[in-house]
Amino acid sequence: MFKKTLFAGAVLALTCTQAFAANGPSGEWELESLAGINSATLQQLGRPIKINFSQGRVSGSDGCNYINATYQSKDYHLKIMTHRMASTKMACTGVGNTVSNQYIKALGSVIGYQQSGQSLNLINNRGQIVASYKAPIAGALMNTNWQLMSYLDARQTARVSSINTEKMTLQFGKDGTLSGNSGCNTYSAPYRVNPKNNRIDLGSIITTQKFCAQPADLMKEEQAFLGDLQQVKSFKRSGKELELFDGKGKRLLDLRQM
Repeated sequence: MFKKTLFAGAVLALTCTQAFAANGPSGEWELESLAGINSATLQQLGRPIKINFSQGRVSGSDGCNYINATYQSKDYHLKIMTHRMASTKMACTGVGNTVSNQYIKALGSVIGYQQSGQSLNLINNRGQIVASYKAPIAGALMNTNWQLMSYLDARQTARVSSINTEKMTLQFGKDGTLSGNSGCNTYSAPYRVNPKNNRIDLGSIITTQKFCAQPADLMKEEQAFLGDLQQVKSFKRSGKELELFDGKGKRLLDLRQM
C-alpha cells in the first residue's frame, strides 16, 4: 500500500508540470544524465549510450555491452525486464564497467516515464529521475571512418561482439568508395547514399585473399561481417553511433566513429 501511494504522489507531481505519453515510450534516445554517475564520467566513455523502445522490446548500449530486453508499459507505467536481459559479453574495466553496472541498476528500478518532444525521463518509485535522455542528432556519412562494435551472426539470430570485431572498419570515401579492414583482409566497394531517405546503394564487395589462422574464429567472423555488409540498404546515424540495416529493416551492423 505504501509503495502504491508513494508512486501515485510521484505521478501527480510530474503530471502537474508535464504530461506523460499515453502508449509507452517510443523511438531512439541518447543518455544525457544517469543517477549516481556524474557528467564527466559519462563523457569519459567517448561514445553515447543509446536506448530504443519499439513494440515491447528495448535495446541499445550500456556503456560496455549491447543489451536487449522486453518491457511492459501502460499509461505512464513502465517496467523493463532487466532480470531477463540479453547482452553481448565484452569485458570492460574502469569507467565502462562502472557506468554499465549503474545503468542496468537504474533501468531495473524504473516504474514510470515522462516523454515530451525531444526529452525522455525514466522514473523510479520515489518519483526520482534515474536516467534522462535526448533525441539523437542525425548526420551524414561521406568522409567518415567507423569501427565495428557488433554484427548479426550468419544465422541472423544473435549479435556478435568480440576481439575480432575491434579490427573491422568502414571508411566512406569522398570518391564514392567504401573501404576498410574486414579483420584479416581489406575490402572495397562503390557506394551511393541518399540522405533524404537514409538509403545506401552498395556495389559488389572485393577483398584481398589473405588467410589468417589467428586469432581464433577470425576468418569465420570476417565472412559474417562481409555478408552483412553486402546486404546493407539503409542507415541510421546518431552522432558518433551508426547502425546499418538490410532491405527489410533488420539491423545488421553497429559501429562507432573513429
